Order: sequence, then structure tokens, then C-alpha cells
Amino acid sequence: MHGAGFYDGAKSIVATKPGTIYLAGQLESTVWAGSLSPYVSVGGNSDFFIMKYGANCDCISAPIADFTFTGTHSVTFTYTGTAGSTALDSVRWYFGDGTTSTVLNPIHTYSAAGTFSVCVRVYSSCGGDVECHDVVLTCPYTPVASFTYTGGPFTKNFTYTGTTAGVDSMRWKFGDGGTSTLTNPSHTYTAPGTYTVCVTAYTWCTWDSACTIFTVPA
Repeated sequence: MHGAGFYDGAKSIVATKPGTIYLAGQLESTVWAGSLSPYVSVGGNSDFFIMKYGANCDCISAPIADFTFTGTHSVTFTYTGTAGSTALDSVRWYFGDGTTSTVLNPIHTYSAAGTFSVCVRVYSSCGGDVECHDVVLTCPYTPVASFTYTGGPFTKNFTYTGTTAGVDSMRWKFGDGGTSTLTNPSHTYTAPGTYTVCVTAYTWCTWDSACTIFTVPA
């Protein structure tokens, strides 16, 4: 046992199913009691103690964690486990992508498709439990990017002609360092030359690019 005396130690340890631990032992000086004040004896090797750690005396059962989930991008998680004989005092979710939540029934938005091991860990004064399920998210969108352009030798008008299902953002690169996030942008070149123009269409789970090369004459 963590204490200041040479003989501070547990001689007998008994644990009940909900998680309560009883310790009996010899005490010469002090025994640490967690967040409580340490127990201090009068000294001597004739002092003995019995201490109780963990669940309170009203515990009959520990919580049993479980959950369900729905969704393909923003996934709703619903806690369906039990609280045991006392109320839950904390919940922590692990979504498998490095993020967590302490909401009982969270909604989590994933940024990529894949298989994620999602776990919920619950605690009460009677103990704790954890349950994990694999959440498999497939990508329903396969964008195909394409575009056309019109205009004079220096100012070009670009029109996106690719698929738009599930597309939530675009990025144009005009080959001279200029960019745009508009769907159908215009761009003015300030010097003649050969430029590679690309547009990339993004969904939450994948992307596709299309490029073309043209020359701005002197």
C-alpha cells in the first residue's frame, strides 16, 4: 500500500463482482486514501486496518455497454446499454478516426470511407464497461471531372461539365499560380505561354481531376 511507514501493506484482499475491493493489513504510519485524507495511525506494529475501495454499498450490478448506429456519412450513435444499479456518471465514445465524444447519443461525421472500430466506454459508481463495433462506410459517389472553356487569348471562361452527384467542393488551378473554388470561373492571364489547367471535384469520400493544356499567344 502507498504509505509513509515501513509496514504499510495489505495482508488480505477480497474483491466483489461489481468492483468493490476490501483490504486488510498492517499499518505503521499512514495509508493513502485517494482523493480523501490519508488514514494516520498512532504508530507501532500492532495497528491494523480494513479499507474499502471502489463501488458503494448500494451496488448490485455494474453497467453493460452497447449501442446501435445508422448513417453512411454523418453517423448517429444510440446508446442501448444499461446503467446497472446506479446511474451512469460518464460516457466516452471513440469513433475510430482519432476523435472522441462524451455525449450519450452523439452524431459523428466521417471525412473518409473505410472500416472504423467504434467503442463506447461507460462508468458508474458501481464499475464500468466497454463495447465496440465495426462501422463500415462505403463511398456511394464516384465523381468524373471534366470542363470546357471559351474566351479570348487572355481571358478564359471555364465551365464545369462533369458529374455533380455528391460533389461538395471544387478547386481550379489555372497553371499560373491562380486558383478558384467557383463552379464556373473566369481567369485572365497576364503573360503569353503554355498553361495546364485542372479542376478537381470533391465528395466527402473521394475526388477526381481533369486537366487540359492550352497556349496563350504572344
